[in-house]
Amino acid sequence: MELFNYLRNFAASGTIMSSSTSAINKLIKEIIPDQPQIIVELGGGTGKITRKILDKMSCSGTLYCFEIQPHFIEELKKIEDKRFHLINDSAANILNHLEKNSVDVIVSTLPLSFFDKEERGKLLTDCYRALKLEGTYKQLSFLFFPRYFKGIFDDVITELKIIDMPPAVLYFCSKAYRE
Repeated sequence: MELFNYLRNFAASGTIMSSSTSAINKLIKEIIPDQPQIIVELGGGTGKITRKILDKMSCSGTLYCFEIQPHFIEELKKIEDKRFHLINDSAANILNHLEKNSVDVIVSTLPLSFFDKEERGKLLTDCYRALKLEGTYKQLSFLFFPRYFKGIFDDVITELKIIDMPPAVLYFCSKAYRE
């Protein structure tokens, strides 16, 4: 069923397989279990990463999850956790739902290469604006495109996970300066 959902929604998810456990663990590394962080997930998909975030985060933290695909929204609605808030809206509208300088960690699995250049630039700029000082934006992708983040985030580190299936590229971006 999960593979069927990915295939049916390939244009939105950008993948036909869910992410490996090691890639997900790297993606959620900045989540601190004993701190009440505000975490945003862009593209909740089937909820695999969402559940990992909820398992790791503080009982007083908050997770906002943006998802627009109806089949994935139905899956995410099955998550019953008072810390979890599903937002049925495009991640490009992040600042319509969250204040500037309010988010500790943003985790994204959005297929950024499917966005046109203007929309992608606005999305990433708005994510930067939503982050607190020293906040992090983490992107899991299956394509190498570090140029998307340069000039928006203050620091960008790229890690290639070739041994994983599917092979993954992780981008670790941070906000070092206040706007």
